[in-house]
Amino acid sequence: MKLKITSFWWNTFESTEVESFTVMTKSWEITVLDKHEALISALVPWVIKIIYNENWVKQEKHFAIWKWIIEIANSNVKILTDMLLNSDQIQEDELEKAIEEAKKLKEKYSKASTKEDMEKFLQASEQLSKVQAKVKLVELSK
Repeated sequence: MKLKITSFWWNTFESTEVESFTVMTKSWEITVLDKHEALISALVPWVIKIIYNENWVKQEKHFAIWKWIIEIANSNVKILTDMLLNSDQIQEDELEKAIEEAKKLKEKYSKASTKEDMEKFLQASEQLSKVQAKVKLVELSK
């Protein structure tokens, strides 16, 4: 199956020899195999696990992705995402600080009484989800 992942920051992954991949949609985690039924779905922050062949050798790759969309049609899969990071692109020592910062902001704006406060609460929630995807990727890379 062919898989192409593109992020808004121009990081990409592409292979025509993908055996399977697992990704988190808004509804549930799915594993996609060749000849998967057609599907369009929203994605949520998590880690995508890809099993593919490169030069006749089975490879496994993990990326932290954030959100956006997946389209599956005729063994051709396209994913467009805000973030596509491998473990080398993550600064592990900054993750704990980022988690604490996002949690503090969520708590600060949890009792939002204005539209601006609600927007800040949602931004903090999204930031926390993004950091948690990075943490999961680091854990899988060890």
